[in-house]
Amino acid sequence: MKRTTEILLVCLSLFVAILLRYAFWNPLYAGSDFFLHATIVQQSLEEGHLHTYDSLATCGLGGSAYHPAGFYFLPYIIGKVIGTNLAFIWLPILFGLLSLIF
Repeated sequence: MKRTTEILLVCLSLFVAILLRYAFWNPLYAGSDFFLHATIVQQSLEEGHLHTYDSLATCGLGGSAYHPAGFYFLPYIIGKVIGTNLAFIWLPILFGLLSLIF
């Protein structure tokens, strides 16, 4: 394939991914795994430091997510700038695009 065709296909894929992500974005349908990670990032943002403990897990008793802090580092940093919801909308698209490029 020509280089321009490849670039066009990547741009088209990115456009469709963004369009579908916004068209079907509803936190109620995000799944429990999403809510666990989003809650940990949101609580970290509210406390002002990154941690992996979810104080709302297991009926308010709290619990660790058993992920290293680096797992939440990028959503935490981007969440500080654009908010938690937008960070969790854009990061999968960004990672998908980076996996296509590299």
